[in-house]
Amino acid sequence: MNKALYFLSVLFYFKSYAQKASISVFAGGGVSYVKSKGQPISFNADYPKETSSKFFPVVTPHFDVRFNKPVSHGTGIETGVGYARRGYRQVFVDKTIYPNQTFHRYENNTRTSIDYIRIPVTVTYQHQVSRNASLSLATGMDYGFAFTARQKGHFTNSYSSGEVTIQEYDRKPDIKLLAGENRFASYNAYWADFFLFDVALSFNIQFRYKKKFLLRVLQSYSLYAHQPQETSDFKTRLRYTGLSVGYSLWR
Repeated sequence: MNKALYFLSVLFYFKSYAQKASISVFAGGGVSYVKSKGQPISFNADYPKETSSKFFPVVTPHFDVRFNKPVSHGTGIETGVGYARRGYRQVFVDKTIYPNQTFHRYENNTRTSIDYIRIPVTVTYQHQVSRNASLSLATGMDYGFAFTARQKGHFTNSYSSGEVTIQEYDRKPDIKLLAGENRFASYNAYWADFFLFDVALSFNIQFRYKKKFLLRVLQSYSLYAHQPQETSDFKTRLRYTGLSVGYSLWR
């Protein structure tokens, strides 16, 4: 008898818990880019140099399932699991001017993409705007686990003699648990392997209509480097600004 009562009480507890929770699915895209600071690595440093490294944004997709549990009036805890691609385009230029006034100009144009399984943990606050509409804010952490990466592009060598060589490449960098030495020592030093983990600050604003239809704007700021840094002075961090539409499956 006692076991039956215990089972029923647990069953009613989970039923009550589930009734208050919501499960939603989202799909969308956004702009992935890199925030850089400092001076990139320079080759043949014994000679006068003109070195630059510029990053450009790219458009990438994301999909996720979110579970939201209210904890008090208007506030809740949200988590889930999803897929997100982060990436950027990088143009690296290194020009060496020799004493006899000849030069060598090296340019690498790379498109990088990294695929992550991401798990968010955020605190949400919801405000009921009208009978059919609500607005919510969320902030917290977003934990990423990289499972594949790709770098595609070409590099160009130009010489004062007029000679120009172009070579294309398409490679899959390794995903590593810990930082290690760069496998590519000289001109390809920025072709580093990528780290397994990414930890980011996450913010989003969500509009809900008729309890089912969702529109979400999100922003994420990675706290750590996604690959070994070229020098101690040159630092890069991933950033993402996205928009997604969603549907609440259970509320």
